[in-house]
Amino acid sequence: MSFGIYNQVIAEAVVLLVLCVAAAVLLRGRVQWSWLIGAVAFFGVTKLVLFLGVAGDIYPDILGGRYNWEGKIAAVATTLAVAALIFRGKWAEWGFTWKQNGPAVGLGYVVTVVFILANAAFVYWYWPGVKVEPVIDMAYQMTMPSLDEELVYRGVLLLMLDRAFKPQIHILGAPFGFGALISVALFYVTHALRVDADWGVVFIAFEILPLIYAVFWTYIRAATGSLLLPVLMHSWANAAGYWI
Repeated sequence: MSFGIYNQVIAEAVVLLVLCVAAAVLLRGRVQWSWLIGAVAFFGVTKLVLFLGVAGDIYPDILGGRYNWEGKIAAVATTLAVAALIFRGKWAEWGFTWKQNGPAVGLGYVVTVVFILANAAFVYWYWPGVKVEPVIDMAYQMTMPSLDEELVYRGVLLLMLDRAFKPQIHILGAPFGFGALISVALFYVTHALRVDADWGVVFIAFEILPLIYAVFWTYIRAATGSLLLPVLMHSWANAAGYWI
């Protein structure tokens, strides 16, 4: 199936909107609608900027390789620009900080170590043998997916959703609300969903690794108050096969 750039963006934005509306119904409308609408708009824009890099003739192919370097870089720049505009330089509010000042930092570290070991064991037994790719492709896998996706799913989008849906509970000392649940579900769906140019849809429901990863990384983000460890863990998950 040929990848449908605009159809994919629309489909993923609709998924987010449906998840948000479902949460709003459960909360009986006790929602900050401006943040909800802003979250959907932000997500759609960043996805469009990202997928335009797949077209091959929108951005100049400067770095080469077989991955979407230019689209990812443009998406990261867009996310940072939107965050600077909306949150007015309060970077730490959405996790863009080195400091680990969250409500459950110690448990965040423990979960991080558990994830490192569990992912290493999974890669070793499920995908035996060291993966080999050109250096430029290895560099991409170790940097761009983690930067782009963590800044969005566990960063700006998560904060916007948390502001839209105020009620929340705490899990192992870290705040979890509808915003976190939507972010986790969206990360899974967008990695399993493919829409072509003719609106043909493929959904690989059994591809649950993104769901598992999202649970880990969302908890670590909430526990530590920073995107640093989620970014590093995302890079580790993508690149572990090069070393194990």
